[in-house]
Amino acid sequence: MAVAFNFQANYGIAPGGCYPQGGGIPHQHHHCPGPYGPPPSWNWNQGHGNLPNANVGNHGFLGLGNTKGFAIDNNNDGRYTRGQDGVLAMDLNRDGRVTPDEIQGSKERLNAMGGNFDLNGDGRTTICERSKGASYQREMQQYDTNRDGRLSGGEFANAGGRVLVDSNRDGKFQGWEQHSPFNFPTGGFGRGSLNYVDPFCGGSSVNHKANPWGPSPWGPCY
Repeated sequence: MAVAFNFQANYGIAPGGCYPQGGGIPHQHHHCPGPYGPPPSWNWNQGHGNLPNANVGNHGFLGLGNTKGFAIDNNNDGRYTRGQDGVLAMDLNRDGRVTPDEIQGSKERLNAMGGNFDLNGDGRTTICERSKGASYQREMQQYDTNRDGRLSGGEFANAGGRVLVDSNRDGKFQGWEQHSPFNFPTGGFGRGSLNYVDPFCGGSSVNHKANPWGPSPWGPCY
C-alpha cells in the first residue's frame, strides 16, 4: 500500500547526520550523541482499509452482546485488533459520550453513506433496511459539505465524530478511550489525525505522528 510521507523535523539536522536505510532525507539518529537536542518527530500520511462490520466490543448483561462498529485497520492486518485499530463513532445525541448503541448506529450510518444498506450485516437487505438506509445516507450527506463522497476529519468531527481506541482491551470504551478525530492513539505508530474516511471506496487516510523517542519508521540508519 502506498504511503505518502510528510517529514517535519522539530530540530535542525546535524551535519553529517544519519540517513534512512536506503537513502533519503537525513535526520539525527536517535542514539547519536551531540548537542542537537532530542531527535526529530516525523509525520506521514497512510491509507488504511475500513472494517465496516467489525466486532469491536461487548455490551449488555454480563457483556454477552457483541458490539458491531465501523473500524479503521490501523495495523493493516485485515482484521480488528483491540488497542491498535480505531473505531469511528458519532455522539448522535450530543451528550458528550458514545454508547454501544451509538457505535452501532454510527456503523449503520457510515455504511449507508457508502451505499451499503445491509444495516445488520447479515448478507441480505430487507425493504425496511433499504428505507432506513436511504434516510441515513441523506443524513450523512449533509455533513459532506464539499460533496466529494467522503468525510474529512473536520466533517466527521462536525457530525459528532470520535475515534475510539480500546487501549485496555476490555471490549468497552471508557470516556478516556474516546478521542478527537484530530488526535488519537494509533498503536505502535504513536498518534494520528484522521484525514478522511471513505465508506464507498472502503478506505481511510490517517496522518501519523511518530513518537520522537521511538524507533525510526524505516528501521536503523547508516
